[in-house]
Amino acid sequence: MTVTRMFVSRGTPLGATAYKTTDDRQEHNSRPKRTAMTQNTKTEAADQYAQSGPSPLLSKPKMRRTAVAEALRYHLFKPRAPEHPLALVAYATWRDQWLNTLREVAGTSRLFSDEFTRQDEIGALYQDGHCVAVTALRLVDRSTIVGREDSYFEPWPPHALTSVGHGLVGISSNTLVHPEWRGGEVTLSEDGANAALRLPLAILALTQRRFAELGVVSMMGVARNDRAMNHIGAALGARKVGQILVHGAESDLLCFPCTSSPAEGATVDWLWTHRIESDASA
Repeated sequence: MTVTRMFVSRGTPLGATAYKTTDDRQEHNSRPKRTAMTQNTKTEAADQYAQSGPSPLLSKPKMRRTAVAEALRYHLFKPRAPEHPLALVAYATWRDQWLNTLREVAGTSRLFSDEFTRQDEIGALYQDGHCVAVTALRLVDRSTIVGREDSYFEPWPPHALTSVGHGLVGISSNTLVHPEWRGGEVTLSEDGANAALRLPLAILALTQRRFAELGVVSMMGVARNDRAMNHIGAALGARKVGQILVHGAESDLLCFPCTSSPAEGATVDWLWTHRIESDASA
């Protein structure tokens, strides 16, 4: 996306013209003045516009998609066997979107599947068999040396690791929303009685629920600030324990509570109650 910036000379009111020299002003004043548009010319211009269609720059933006909770299903599965249909759909979404992202920020041309299959679980939201959002869940027991030396924590500074502690923690990673659903929301009903939740917030709130059910006290995550994921984390009660650069982008290290969440509500309750847990290795 190309961003055009408009610079205004310091001390020059917005909309006024800044002249460097007197000659510039005289040259400007000697130019032919534009004739005021009459009603007839306005009508002719409107007719030409109607025939040619609106400029793409003036087209209305794409409408935000909102799904009723009943139209979505939250699936939890172990991603060990790629032949499982749920795993295949989620994997295809994960692979395509992360490869596009990494190609843009790091020039990556290949993505290995074990970043997906080595997770303990995959949580995904589906609509009519299409994956609209996905995230990965993994348990790490930091009371053991094996857990403390997990490569996930390699870029975390010491003070951030102190905040993590030495117990069982959950790691949420690889979160994404399908491009057709970016900016999309989920609500319990169409009448607007319940506040709509952004899809990243909904799926991460469900991840908190899952980790809480597994006895995890804290959930860890790395949030890219240029994608506003740090704001999503704050809405879920996360606290910032550090910051690192991920592919050149400032990213907050977040610690989420799993015992409760500000996003607890009817919509998350419904999605959690109607979840489907599948063993992809079966």
